[in-house]
Amino acid sequence: MMLITLAPAPLWQHKDGRSGAGWPAPDGSAAVLAVPGEAVALHWLDLPDLAPAQAAAAARLALADRLGEADPHIAVAPGTGLRPVAVVARTTMAGWLAEAARAGFAPAALIPDPLLLPVPASGWAVQAEAGRVLARSAEAGFAAEADLAAAIIGTAPTTPARPALPDPLPLNLLVGDYAPVSRWQADARQVKRLAL
Repeated sequence: MMLITLAPAPLWQHKDGRSGAGWPAPDGSAAVLAVPGEAVALHWLDLPDLAPAQAAAAARLALADRLGEADPHIAVAPGTGLRPVAVVARTTMAGWLAEAARAGFAPAALIPDPLLLPVPASGWAVQAEAGRVLARSAEAGFAAEADLAAAIIGTAPTTPARPALPDPLPLNLLVGDYAPVSRWQADARQVKRLAL
């Protein structure tokens, strides 16, 4: 497994400890792309346990007055109850996937980079680097410039944190129209039955 972060510039970390700047050479490892949180609106909604398409439809209804465009891509974290919902422009999704394809990757998952931070017990988990801040609380997450991040966080307590690939992933943007297409293959017993 390899984590490739796109912001502020591509960096990669392999599960075996190797890391580097830029796009790595494809080596057959599954790649998870951490996409810039600035381009993804994260909301936390209380939703029942639904199939992914139903969960996205329910989130679309709940967020109708907050959507900035007519048909954004919506991904809902699995589970039930209060959970993250990501809203991103389809052109942005297409751009990330095209960039990955040019580098030789078909990502197994796309995750907004604020969700790489651990969920803090209280306040905000924060990583600040080169004027860019990633922040996550139990019910929010964002990426922003330092001044804007300070205004959003206000006087809430903060804990320094390092982004890391969580297991399992809290949310994958590759759902719905962007879900990987899996090819159905019959097992040997099914082939034999069909032949008979």
